[in-house]
Order: sequence, then C-alpha cells, then structure tokens
Amino acid sequence: MTYLSTMPFGSFVAEPPVEAMRQPAAASIQRCYRWLEAASPVLPQVAALAPGLVTAVQQYAAQQYAASLHQSGAVLQTVQHLRATVPGLPAL
Repeated sequence: MTYLSTMPFGSFVAEPPVEAMRQPAAASIQRCYRWLEAASPVLPQVAALAPGLVTAVQQYAAQQYAASLHQSGAVLQTVQHLRATVPGLPAL
C-alpha cells in the first residue's frame, strides 16, 4: 500500500473487479436481444440497433465486461427513448 501514500488524495478510483462485471453485462445483452427480437415485428427499423448490440457481444467475448455493459447500456438508452416516442413497442 505504499504506492497509495505517494499519490495525491482523491486520485485513486477503485474499479470493480472484472469478474464482477460479467453477470451484469450478460444480463444487459440478453435484455437488449430479447427486446429487439420482440420489437422488430412492430417496428422493423429497430434492427438498426443490432450493430451496437453485436459490439457489446464482441466486447463480452473478449472479457471486456465493463465496456460491454457500457455499450449495451447505450442500446438500452436508445430503446427507452424509442419506447417513449413510438407507441406500441414492447416493454423492456
């Protein structure tokens, strides 16, 4: 812990362990996929979100769980916006 004492106060930010991010990333990807699968018959344009989800899956496969979670989170934000503006889309 001596290296922490030489750092300026507040400059150390603890990151969650990589493995701790695995399950939330997987759950987020599954949630996005299931929603896209259910929403595409209602609004075929949602297929444009697939490349973002593919990127999240690739990051997950590369064990970049935090990046994968961030990417799938961006897809989910778009989904939430679509649900707020397009009637008839399925729930998340």
